[in-house]
Amino acid sequence: MSCRWRKLGRPPRLFDLTALQREANALLGFTAQQTLDYAQALYERKCITYPRTDSRYLPDDMAGGLEKLICLTTARLPFIKAPLPVNAAVIDGSKVSDHHAIIPTALAGAARETLPDAERAVLDMIIIRLVCAVSAPHVYEAVTAVLECGGHRFSAKGKTVITDGWKAIDTALRASLKTKPDEGGEETGEETGEETALPELVEGQVFPAVAASVREGKTRPPARYTEGALLRAMETAGAEEFDPDTERKGLGTPATRAGIIEKLIKSGFVLRRKKLLVPAEKGRNLITVLPAEIKTPLLTAEWEDGLLEVQRGKLEAAEFTAGIAALVRKLVAASAAPIPALTPLFAPPKGVIGKCSRCGADVVERSYHKCRVIRK
Repeated sequence: MSCRWRKLGRPPRLFDLTALQREANALLGFTAQQTLDYAQALYERKCITYPRTDSRYLPDDMAGGLEKLICLTTARLPFIKAPLPVNAAVIDGSKVSDHHAIIPTALAGAARETLPDAERAVLDMIIIRLVCAVSAPHVYEAVTAVLECGGHRFSAKGKTVITDGWKAIDTALRASLKTKPDEGGEETGEETGEETALPELVEGQVFPAVAASVREGKTRPPARYTEGALLRAMETAGAEEFDPDTERKGLGTPATRAGIIEKLIKSGFVLRRKKLLVPAEKGRNLITVLPAEIKTPLLTAEWEDGLLEVQRGKLEAAEFTAGIAALVRKLVAASAAPIPALTPLFAPPKGVIGKCSRCGADVVERSYHKCRVIRK
């Protein structure tokens, strides 16, 4: 038995900064900070619009110039054949905040060949995302086949592509970058899990004998974060706990998330292992001792909302800072005495790094700029 139904893979939305950083990490291996730096350089060269944005749409007054902009920016891309927009789903002024989505400018096409390789790769991603976002949907037929063998039923899922649509352009970009999809990449709007093509099937069809085997397997633990996956987690952290009226959710903003990650790495709390981010012992120890109030995304959201209220004149700056000061005093008072069980987590290293020039005793490294003499 087989069932078929037609589905639409909607085009992806335009890039905001976080989405661009995630996709560049998945496709190019760039860190969030590198992508921000390259995007900023492209902005200063007048090749793209303002990159530090959290919007993924364009205002209504930009609809008329999209076709010309795409023609100008894609003329020198070898894998694009005169694409023209066929839908305007990227236009929605109600979803534009301080700055609209990241798109190329009319100068991008002419400047492309003169750019450094990394900047050109990021620019190509932004150009192709614009083309994909306004292109036709990816149309395919989802197939579910149920087969009987040895008195047991087995099911298989697959797909038959009817119209490539925007997928053809996205595939061409990935081929030009010689890369494969990465699980930390950007969402595309298409359902996953139905990627395998199945042959034409007919009700009651009988297949010749097939070889089958049973093997024992084990489930895998959740994968470690890539920077792209961590950016997504920061963007949605604590979403189920937020009030629906909360304007800024998650951890950080598109403009600050890369800096947060880099600071954690430079401070020794997180280690970068190729594409993966791994917690260091110092980071695990810090999380163990921090008060629960500091570890929740809700605190960040409350402070961000407070800053917006100050910006809009609805809250006095002194009142906002007084609330933070009160919380700090409360936390300091609650932690005035060390917890014996946690003290060993921050014991100083005992490794000897040399001899004292005055007494000859061993000298060990400390976290502050003083030496400690160990008496013999």
